[in-house]
Amino acid sequence: MALKYKITCLLLLLCASRTIATPNANTVVKIKNQNEYLKIFGQESTDGVPIEDNEISQALLYFPVNGTETEQGACTDVPPPGTNSSFVLVAKRGGCTFSQKIIEAEAIGAVGVLILNQESSLLRNGSEIVENPCDIDCELASSTDRNSCELDSGCPSSYCLLSADLEYCCLDDDLRDIPLLFTGSNLTDVGIPVVFVSVTDSDDVLQLLNSTSELFVFISERETNPWDGTMWIILFTGTLVTAFASYRAVRPERAEISWIWGGSKRAKAEESISVENSAVELDYPEPVAENEDAKKTDSKEKFDYDKEDNTLEQVELTTGQGLCLIIAASCGLVGMFFAVRYYPTQVVFGIVVLYGISAIYSTQYFIFTPLFRYVLPNPVGFYVLRLGNYAREFFGGDVRVYDVFGFLVSLTLVVIWLVFRHEPEVWILQNLFSFSLAMMFLATIRLTRFQTAFWVLLAFLVYDFFMVFITPFFGNGESVMLQVATAGAGFEEITSNQTECNRVETERMPMLFLAPRFDYRGGFGLLGLGDIMLPGLFITYVLRVDYIRANTWIFNVEKKRKAEFEEPTGFNLRKFLKVHYYFFPVCIAYFLALLFTISANIFEWQINGVRGQPALIYLVPACLGTFMVMAKRKNELHLYWKYELDRLNPNNYIYEENEDEISGNDKPNGVSDNDEEEDKDDDKDGV
Repeated sequence: MALKYKITCLLLLLCASRTIATPNANTVVKIKNQNEYLKIFGQESTDGVPIEDNEISQALLYFPVNGTETEQGACTDVPPPGTNSSFVLVAKRGGCTFSQKIIEAEAIGAVGVLILNQESSLLRNGSEIVENPCDIDCELASSTDRNSCELDSGCPSSYCLLSADLEYCCLDDDLRDIPLLFTGSNLTDVGIPVVFVSVTDSDDVLQLLNSTSELFVFISERETNPWDGTMWIILFTGTLVTAFASYRAVRPERAEISWIWGGSKRAKAEESISVENSAVELDYPEPVAENEDAKKTDSKEKFDYDKEDNTLEQVELTTGQGLCLIIAASCGLVGMFFAVRYYPTQVVFGIVVLYGISAIYSTQYFIFTPLFRYVLPNPVGFYVLRLGNYAREFFGGDVRVYDVFGFLVSLTLVVIWLVFRHEPEVWILQNLFSFSLAMMFLATIRLTRFQTAFWVLLAFLVYDFFMVFITPFFGNGESVMLQVATAGAGFEEITSNQTECNRVETERMPMLFLAPRFDYRGGFGLLGLGDIMLPGLFITYVLRVDYIRANTWIFNVEKKRKAEFEEPTGFNLRKFLKVHYYFFPVCIAYFLALLFTISANIFEWQINGVRGQPALIYLVPACLGTFMVMAKRKNELHLYWKYELDRLNPNNYIYEENEDEISGNDKPNGVSDNDEEEDKDDDKDGV
């Protein structure tokens, strides 16, 4: 069963997850005189001059109150304000194109245009029925009475219009970009900023214009803090998930040596007296039980816990297999690039289903089964159920009560996520699933040689760089990676009878960690699961190196065999940090590289016109470089490049055959008899 999910996790790596932000009320408009003040939010036209570079600090707000409909709509013959002061022209929507309004505004010397959306421009000629059915959403609020509809708390705009079914529905007052067109082509020489105001805010502006003769307007870009909590959540989530998932993946190796720094009480109770496939008997202290019943309980729990990771089939990734994986990923990504052109929603939904199936098993295995094994009473949780062979194969052995509970909870949560995946509140569930999938991948795929890790990560770096930045040179300038990552975008379309709106919600690639934004834009900040798994694969290897060093060089095997290396009386932080010599620096390098990636995206650095910066082009050099520098300093790099980890294990007979090469001439720098004596003293002292 595990092999199927290993393949699934590899397939999920074919897609990198990124996002393209959509504008929504990104402009602040302040209108005031001596007695009144109005602050509203509008949407600037991307065809106009960017407000970011052309903010209007103060200008007269001009509107021909007594003018004709064409003059108030800025369609023709707009009278100038008769003042030498700078002014912003107010124009009602309708009567002519947006482009014509801009021409008239520039002709009379306006420094900006404020276009007011109008209810009349949304209705069919000669009726009260809305012209575009996509302008209203009856699912938000609907009623046969307009007042009742507008008072409904489900209608955020508090504004309702009549649908073709003669039912009042909530106005979807989302601000949209204003296309400024001249003879069918986008206008490129607009010299003033253009801001579009919603229907509800337009009524307030007109009321203020009719109540006083002189108003001043201030137009600026809506403030955002790029370094808000979202970015920090992404940064720490990525680092902590990578570190914890890697740490969890090497639990079997850690169980052999965790006594060195004084492991937890549970860890001591579960450590084995002998190491499987080992020629060396390690002298571990046995757990102390208060009575015989307690010993029986501990042994039963210990047996089940110790064999847990043995049920998870593992694959040792070779250099050839890693390069084949790159080729498969490239072919899969290109295939998806063409598939999403014709069936974007269907393709993304298929990946969503695949992700959900994988999450059921990984979440059950790594989160809920251990949880129920811990909280349920032993007579209940460890009770063996008599189920069929298929169930035994699925659960990897005897099916106990905590296995079934864990599976049912995982299945329920995945179904909830699948049904409500478009709701913003389910981001916590998606992060939980992505976390468990990362643990599954790192516990399943093993790197046993630094040479393999180096070439595989370097190949993925080149793959990411090529698919994001080089592919726009081919075809029509589209980045293959970004096109696939942003596939499944939602859309609205009017049905053929022009009376209904067909809305398709956005299907987002699910291989993500999400962090909610805390500003007006809403939505989420994203971190791709591949940016956790691939560096985590290397960090898992680094941890195995640390534990082999602890078992081989830092703490002499012969001393452990003779029980001369006494167990600490408590947790020894110095020994814990010394054992994890490579692990913590590489994790810090990951943190700094991810911080650099986020900074590059915040400051919108571009390569070949592409603003999205793939994290791997920073994470891979940082992690590999840190390890290589530290290993070279210890004179160990050539060992990790040349040998697999098993050949560096002192419990393997190959080590004894190559003793002169590995433990003699190649003995790492900085390890001496004095170090071993210090370690012995540390163990006696404890904390």
